[in-house]
Amino acid sequence: MMAGKFRHRVAIQQKTIATDGSGGPVETWADITGMSSVPASIEPLQGHELLKAQTINAETTTKITMRYQAGVIAANRIIFEGTFYNLQSVIDPEKKHRELIIMASEGLNEG
Repeated sequence: MMAGKFRHRVAIQQKTIATDGSGGPVETWADITGMSSVPASIEPLQGHELLKAQTINAETTTKITMRYQAGVIAANRIIFEGTFYNLQSVIDPEKKHRELIIMASEGLNEG
């Protein structure tokens, strides 16, 4: 694994539940400790348009590769330069804990 291929810096976030002023639950996103500037490679793979609620939305499938980070799961999201990536799958090739290959989508929502 060559260090030069990880030229992007991403933040990995997890969903948290906070309370609003009246004590009701509010979903928010927060950086996972130590994962606010992780080196990664981001490769858009394909794009297509979806018809959702009678509006056309563009969706891009993206492959994100990074060094192994314990605790990264599909329920997390990644942010790169203001773009939110919803994780579809997190793969640890050969279970060697050397790198993660993440399949993600962006464009339909903000996580």
